[in-house]
Amino acid sequence: MELKSQSKERYYVTLNVLLSHEEVEQGLEKSYRKAVKQINVPGFRKGKFPRPMLEARYGVEMLYDDAVDALLPEAYEFVLKETNLDPIDRPEVDVVTFAKGQTAEIKFVVTVTPEVILGEYKGIQVEVKQTEVTETAVEAELKRLQEEHARLVPVEAAAQNGDFIKLDFDGSVDGVPFDGGKAENYELELGSNSFIPGFEGQLIGKNLNEEVTVNVTFPESYHAAELASKDAVFLCKINEIHRKEMLPLDDDFAKDVSDVETLAELKLQLENTLKGTAALQDKEAKREAVLNQVVANAQLEIPEILITRQTEQMMHNFENSLMRQGLKLADYQKILGKTAERMKEDFKPQAEKAVRQTLVIDEITKLENIVATEEEVEKQVAEMAKAYQMEADAFQKIVDEQGMHHEIAAEVAYKKTIEFLTVAAAE
Repeated sequence: MELKSQSKERYYVTLNVLLSHEEVEQGLEKSYRKAVKQINVPGFRKGKFPRPMLEARYGVEMLYDDAVDALLPEAYEFVLKETNLDPIDRPEVDVVTFAKGQTAEIKFVVTVTPEVILGEYKGIQVEVKQTEVTETAVEAELKRLQEEHARLVPVEAAAQNGDFIKLDFDGSVDGVPFDGGKAENYELELGSNSFIPGFEGQLIGKNLNEEVTVNVTFPESYHAAELASKDAVFLCKINEIHRKEMLPLDDDFAKDVSDVETLAELKLQLENTLKGTAALQDKEAKREAVLNQVVANAQLEIPEILITRQTEQMMHNFENSLMRQGLKLADYQKILGKTAERMKEDFKPQAEKAVRQTLVIDEITKLENIVATEEEVEKQVAEMAKAYQMEADAFQKIVDEQGMHHEIAAEVAYKKTIEFLTVAAAE
């Protein structure tokens, strides 16, 4: 084999390889051996029909396709070895010439990682407004704690917004019951807007054991298409009403909900916690602003295959997230009225942004010679083991068996590069 020519345009590399007469003949012989096993000719045992007679009867051209298929893997391996290319997708193949007794030419179009032309990436100037922790924010956090530790007590007064009730209901559309329209002792927080729009409001002001007729209209986008936009009637009866009873904000409250002794100490503790959270959020905001600017300063074109793969990965991650919540992707799509293709389109802008950022950061990592030390990799493995709730040695064994060391080291180096850019922006 011989590499005839090589050219590059954007992220496509075109490679033309020449195959000798002998190599073409080897391919034809392999094709013949495959074809002859499938041909029945009177007077010959299966698989014993001579090649010259086969070519005379059926034409040598019948062997060309399988011959090319037999030669392609070796030809492709040859051009990659000659050029040291690292493809990111399967090649496009075009058989330029192929005939018995002649040299052959095959063209490969290989997609490679795109070239990244970096712009300014050190000393990036970004403005990130520092989050101020106000007294109002502390009071709001204190109020949240008070709400969180409130007790639910039964009341016999009329139901109010925010009350927790248990009710029986029996729904119908045009006098006909429908699936899911009936329940007993259904728990509902009034004002949560978790039921059909308009339903909860008609229960406010009603009393225990009072029978209430609730009239609603299902939304146009309701997940059960047969009920969408339909008027429904629910016959309801409130069985229980519970109301939140707040604990007074005093030193006893502080002791109950924290490890401090006084309300003043609790407020100070909440303030310090909010300041710590704000500092982390500000750091993350700065990091995001720096990365956005670094990526914006770079020039590159992204192969569609990389965006497609990232989109599919995001879809896969989203599906796993739903499964952890006990939901199926198909059910989620039905509720939202979205197809898988529509969801992929929604993910696509995020996917393109992620790919662009990765390519730029990888280029800076190489240029700045940023690498992960063994100690840093070991620390990352330990953190991953903890996240998966596994013993460090057991997780390390998985890393070794699956050859994950390089991938983990690359991830550590990626994070180090981001930290490098963020620190450089602060100088």
